[in-house]
Amino acid sequence: HFLALARGEDDREVVPERPEKSISHEQTFDADLATLRELKAELLRQAEAVARRVRRHQLRARTVHLKLRDRRFRTATRSLSLRAPTSSTRTIYGVAAGLLERWLEEHRGVPLRLLGVGVSNFSDAGDAEEGGTGLDGAVDEITERFGDGSLVRALGLERKRR
Repeated sequence: HFLALARGEDDREVVPERPEKSISHEQTFDADLATLRELKAELLRQAEAVARRVRRHQLRARTVHLKLRDRRFRTATRSLSLRAPTSSTRTIYGVAAGLLERWLEEHRGVPLRLLGVGVSNFSDAGDAEEGGTGLDGAVDEITERFGDGSLVRALGLERKRR
């Protein structure tokens, strides 16, 4: 038995021991992104992916994180904790976009090589979950059925053209 395990042979199902502590998505770009519109388009794409995973796990997050890296590989992070936890794409994107705008005000003209958004500080989703219904719920259903990229918000078209 132990020899088989040492060879990586084990038919038992893998069961994670602990729940998710954070969910994030980040992208390193081939060419630096410099305009606010390009950066926000990428941020929206990432926020949608993160929020979809949060809803899939039936969670709500209280803290939104932003990760940025410039061409000199200097990495910065920013975060903001919300009063009420959320799984709403709009809320997660709005907070992350605000953090991005503040960072860009302090670092004018600095193009970014990497951008990422994440969430943490989870609670279980309640019955009155705002993110799993309405627009987010419809987008989740379409994406689940037809795959990522099957439905793109208008701002997201900015990154698709490049």
